[in-house]
Amino acid sequence: MTFQIKKIKEILKRKILEKASLKDSEIDIIIEHYLIAELAGIKTHGLSKLFWDMNFFPQAIGAVPEILKKDKEVLFVNMNGMIGALGIEWMVNELKRSKKRFAHYQNLLPFGALFSVAYKLINLLGLSVMLFNNTDRFMRLKGGRDTIGTNPLCFAFASNPPVIFDMATSKKSMSYAFAMKERGNDKKNILPKETYLDEKGFFTVDPFRVKYVVPAGDYKGYGLGFMIELFTKFLFPQKTATHSSGKFLCNGTILTIDSSGYDSLELKKYLLSLLDGYPGDKNMDDLSKSLLRETIDIEDDAVIEKLGLLR
Repeated sequence: MTFQIKKIKEILKRKILEKASLKDSEIDIIIEHYLIAELAGIKTHGLSKLFWDMNFFPQAIGAVPEILKKDKEVLFVNMNGMIGALGIEWMVNELKRSKKRFAHYQNLLPFGALFSVAYKLINLLGLSVMLFNNTDRFMRLKGGRDTIGTNPLCFAFASNPPVIFDMATSKKSMSYAFAMKERGNDKKNILPKETYLDEKGFFTVDPFRVKYVVPAGDYKGYGLGFMIELFTKFLFPQKTATHSSGKFLCNGTILTIDSSGYDSLELKKYLLSLLDGYPGDKNMDDLSKSLLRETIDIEDDAVIEKLGLLR
């Protein structure tokens, strides 16, 4: 079903205010972040995830970033449990103001798709970026005893139009399981086979029994997630604060790259020749068309119901 973006924003403002007391400007930033993901076709990290994340907003009210260290090129920040979208907005503005090329943050409430972060970064900074995000300990090899995060990574190239490659190191995102759980206990809301594990490490298609998600490419995805975890958590040791929402917090790294020396059209052609029809290019087309039409297509009945659009 197709709706006006303006109407959806108005409804979401009311919904967020019911959960947490935030300023209008803060709510606008939060909504924009999840809408970018939704409009780009990344449904698991769009509106369905926003409704899930709203549950954790109240515990992050009043959190203020703490700059731990600065050097010539690098910014180290403790986000102190700040709401993800607000923390990323602060980080983008701080990078723009300080002209730092590299940022490392810790203790941020998870914020969904790196796609929307990259989209904002390359538009505001005019630079290509690499993003790494270390999430909760969800990813596990079948029979393994310990886990690592689903640990997504994103490469965004500031060509015209931009090329954004965003992926998790798991077979499917944990947010997909959350979205199925939000839809209710119905047989049609089952999960893909051999993708999620229960608490004992057995495969399950029941979103209410999910505890872990299987890595993409098994050991390869686990190894990639392990490398990102080392890069985001241990490469830059620093004193961090303990926050009451600790199990929902994440760490991340942002590296900006000046690609202005390349002809944007030639760079775009080169990247697409490498990606050979990479579906992320369709994400950009979907986003551009939706923004141009000022409309949004919502197919998830649970989201439509939560928005009260059927009344």
